[in-house]
Parts: sequence; C-alpha cells; structure tokens
Amino acid sequence: MKRFLNLTRQSRQQGWWHAYGDALPDWFRAYVGFESDAAKIETYQCELVPGLLQTEAYARHVIRAMNPTESTEEVERRVALRMDRQQILDRHEPPQLWAIIGEAVIRRPVGGSQNMAEQLRHLAAMADERPNVTIQVLPFSAGAHAAMGASFSILSFNDIPGSVAYSEATTSSIYSERPHEIARHEDAFHRLMASSVQPERSIAWLREVAEEYSP
Repeated sequence: MKRFLNLTRQSRQQGWWHAYGDALPDWFRAYVGFESDAAKIETYQCELVPGLLQTEAYARHVIRAMNPTESTEEVERRVALRMDRQQILDRHEPPQLWAIIGEAVIRRPVGGSQNMAEQLRHLAAMADERPNVTIQVLPFSAGAHAAMGASFSILSFNDIPGSVAYSEATTSSIYSERPHEIARHEDAFHRLMASSVQPERSIAWLREVAEEYSP
C-alpha cells in the first residue's frame, strides 16, 4: 500500500486536470493521473464505451444521465475534461489501449440512433487506424464470463514496476496493487479476450451495428 500511496501523491502533483476543479471528484483524481502516465491500459466495460474512446455527444449524454441535477455548465466541464483525457492517445508515444466492451454497450442507444451510429463508427475507426488501440466486443452468446457485472481497468507503467487495477462505483473507486490482486484482474481480462470476438471481426461488427442505427 505504501507504493500505491506514493504513486497517488505523484499523480496529484501539478496535473493539467487540476484546472477542472469540482468537475473532477476527489476519488477520481488519482485515476486520471495514473491514466496520463500509463504505458498500457487494459479495460473491460460492461455498460458504456470507455471514456478514452467516447465521442463528445456520447459523453455528454452519459454524463447528463449520471448527473441529472447538475447544471449545463457543470456537465459541459465534465465533458471537456473527458475530451482532454483523450489527448494521451495523440501524443508521440501513446499508451497501448486494449478495450473489451460488452455487447450491451453497442446495443444501448445512448443519445439516440444518430449519435450511437457516430459513436460506433468512431470506435471502429480508432481500432482500425491506430496501431495502439485494440477493441473487442464480448457477445451475449458468450454467456457467463469472468467479470460478470464488474467493469475494471489495469494500468501499467514504463518507469514503475507493477500495475494498478481500478474499479468504480457511483461515488467511489477501488484501487488494487497487490500482486495477487493484479494477477486475478489479468486472468479475468485474458479470459474475456478469449471469449470476445477477435479484433478484426469486432471492427466489422461495430460498423454493421452502426448501419443498423443509421436512418
């Protein structure tokens, strides 16, 4: 736990995200710092598109739905923060991002059909055009799997040994760094990879479902 606390302190030092103030909850600040420093990010999302791969319109609808009492200004600050987080994928040495999403993610029409079609096309383009981005879809037909109802991310770094696993609830988060905990998360992720549609087929599937949403 001592190493994690040191990492947390480092991640909070003069980060660009501090400018967003209350738009970034305290429990999420460490994650944004880790994400900015990560060399590899493995993430499984059962309910929504990973933040690093969301379109602005999709992000806006998700954030509004999850924060129904916030003002338009507050929602827009959260949207801007999410878009700024995505800049790590454009830097000279971007992290390797491997994202597995449940089929429910592509079947839930967040923001309506047009916005969803644009989001799925964006996912397909990111996976097809960027060598550092891999996307797989976990189909309903896979049945029970290693991470039922539990989204999580594993972040690894070039300059720090070990990894950090992250999972999130509505108003809190859990960070794990013990080797046996990381091993459990890695094993679950590898099993999800095996149960998911292969990357090339996932790209084609995303485009097919995008056409289903198109008017």
